[in-house]
Amino acid sequence: MKSRILIFGIFPPPLGGISNHILRAKDILEEDGNEVYVFDISRERKKKKNIVSLRNPIGFIKGLIITCDHVHVHQSGFQWFFLPFIVTHRILKHPITITYHSLRTNFKGFFIKYLFRFQNNLVDEIVAVNSNIKSIIIQYNSKSKVQVIPAFIPPKFKEKDFKILPIWILKFFDNHNPIITANAYKLQFYNGFDLYGLDLLIELCYRLKALYPDIGFVVLLSTIGNHDYYKKLLNMLAEKEIEKNFIIVNEKIQFYPFLMKSDIFIRPTNTDGDSISIRESLFFNIPTISSDVVKRPESTIIFQNRNINDLLNKTLSILKNM
Repeated sequence: MKSRILIFGIFPPPLGGISNHILRAKDILEEDGNEVYVFDISRERKKKKNIVSLRNPIGFIKGLIITCDHVHVHQSGFQWFFLPFIVTHRILKHPITITYHSLRTNFKGFFIKYLFRFQNNLVDEIVAVNSNIKSIIIQYNSKSKVQVIPAFIPPKFKEKDFKILPIWILKFFDNHNPIITANAYKLQFYNGFDLYGLDLLIELCYRLKALYPDIGFVVLLSTIGNHDYYKKLLNMLAEKEIEKNFIIVNEKIQFYPFLMKSDIFIRPTNTDGDSISIRESLFFNIPTISSDVVKRPESTIIFQNRNINDLLNKTLSILKNM
């Protein structure tokens, strides 16, 4: 029987772990004959059917009053912005699920902790994308509601995702070997360090170039965010004379076509949820290296967080056996 499902979260662009998950979930649900509305928290306007901006007053009201068979809220951390919708749909007796794609323990103040507990007590089901997130949630709420389900949904090959790759990127792939890829949602810092570890990747490229002169690093960056830091990264590339070996791609395109052209994928984050990019890389049988900040999927090669020497050694061990 056809259902009406409301999804609250972020819809691409920008492309990131959560937005990609919602995009793919929407496609699957609609293929099964459901009517799916996505209520989008991002600042980018989308002219797509049933994609409603919560930053538009009319869209905000629609998100409160529309009737449905199920509500699914996707959060990165605790985002109190969604609370009015959760409260309203609870009053309307609509079944509600929250998925936490990331969650950190540094809640500031009693009031935020209270709201977090209050929100979770309103919903019917809580999904954590990894066991670390579950352990944080159960500090404040009942264990019975929380289940761990990884957020990865395999991509469906779409010819347009390959056709829209810019020529300059395709030429970079053709002219470099081996190819190492990474991605980042937005340039930002966590505990004083580059959250996505682009500085580590630049240093890694610099060290590897001595052994592999034609090596290529490709980082897909969905949103620049911190423009001052972006300029600093570009300056680092120039100072180390590796601008021809390392590109940062700020384009609204899917990441999986990059993975399919990769020899290695690296996830050097200093905090994380359940990385969809890692699972996607493993899905395509790409050797995958990741920091040890959270439990990673089986077959991931782990390096010590922020340890460039360990990252170098793990990368070299793969390259030498290719």
